[in-house]
Amino acid sequence: AYNTGGTISTSVTLSLDGSQLAFVQAEAGVATLVLLKWKLPTTESIAAPASPTLVTPSNYRTCGAPCMTTITFHATAGLDPTPTDSYSAPFYDFSGADKLYVGDDAGYLHRFTGVFLGTPAETKATWPVEVGTAQLSSPVYDSTTGNVYVTTSYVHTSNSGGRLAAVCAKSPCSGVGTVTASGVLGPATSGTVCGSGASGNGSNLRLDSPIVDPVAGMVYAFLGNDGSGNSAVIQFPMGFSSGSCGTEKTIGTGSTTGVPVFAGTFDNLYFTST
Repeated sequence: AYNTGGTISTSVTLSLDGSQLAFVQAEAGVATLVLLKWKLPTTESIAAPASPTLVTPSNYRTCGAPCMTTITFHATAGLDPTPTDSYSAPFYDFSGADKLYVGDDAGYLHRFTGVFLGTPAETKATWPVEVGTAQLSSPVYDSTTGNVYVTTSYVHTSNSGGRLAAVCAKSPCSGVGTVTASGVLGPATSGTVCGSGASGNGSNLRLDSPIVDPVAGMVYAFLGNDGSGNSAVIQFPMGFSSGSCGTEKTIGTGSTTGVPVFAGTFDNLYFTST
């Protein structure tokens, strides 16, 4: 148990050897990435948490556990001046690139480098990338395509929410920072499924993180309301085109009050199939 000086509302991610944690917390109302080295044996508890030594990012690699460093999300002047993060947990790239991706509430996707192995820093050239003008889900990076897949929540005043998006992060995708977004996947002012205009049709609706299956080449989005009275799962090819609607399977009655459908998972038959 550690007191890191902020409020944590999303999940943590681990380094490959489990000796470090990465998570986002709110400090003075601004989203901040925290990297923490923990130590055994421990004597702290929830009632009496320890306070890790706070060091600068440049000194984090050599600090002795328990210690931590913090990096405030880079602000985009006039557009995202005080980034916050309600739903997006960080996604770490375990392929060896030592990079981490995380979204914010204004629709920007952030990238951090040197997370667990080097000198931690946020990338400020090309990044953060504006995916939409709505809260982002937790992202998923796919090393096969070089894309980061993320969903934008519905915002009834926005025409960029309620979508699945692929953000080019690294070759072989074309154009780092390029965003390919699906059509509006649920209720829209056009009144049709996968319609146009402002998403949400009068309501704010959250979209959970997508599931990416690089072996089958598919991405799955989970909807609480598809605009036709249903909750649904929608399957997309990983190389979906702009405005794509995907293939929908309904799973129940849609919510008009903002109740989300959270991401599911594959069963063992799927994992052991050919």
